[in-house]
Amino acid sequence: MMSNPQRQNNKAILLCRISSDKQAEGYSLDFQEKGGIAYAKQKQFIITKTHKFIESASHDERKHWNDFVDSIKKGAEQHILIPKVDRSIRSFDGLALIQNLPKLYGVTLHFFNDSLIYGPDSPASDVLRLGIQATVATWYCVDLSQKTKLGMDEKASQGEFPGRAPY
Repeated sequence: MMSNPQRQNNKAILLCRISSDKQAEGYSLDFQEKGGIAYAKQKQFIITKTHKFIESASHDERKHWNDFVDSIKKGAEQHILIPKVDRSIRSFDGLALIQNLPKLYGVTLHFFNDSLIYGPDSPASDVLRLGIQATVATWYCVDLSQKTKLGMDEKASQGEFPGRAPY
């Protein structure tokens, strides 16, 4: 573990992420933010940064996500508040990244809606819970992609244009 005495504090970064504009219609970002603020208040954390954005985890270029990760690596905040594991992990690469942040940067990840706290000294049971939830999130992302492709193929076979019509 990278020792960083500046990390021994009650400062926190909050992540609020949704995947699409359609999800924004359901107030999910606001709900995530309110939940994070309530959790921080309960734990007596001070939220110094909030990353609130719409960005799909299935795209290769994830500017907002990369900015979030960079702020963890460069910041002094010890606590990272994330509503659920699936807001941060949608692939096994994502699991490796999340799993290594506490070890490399001395942070503690609080998945506050999942009641999971993952840090440098987490017990094996929490490592298992993180791995299981990450596997389910990965499966969900791949399964959704497959179903979407099948649906578009079926739409095309019925003579309709799959997806949006070109200009």
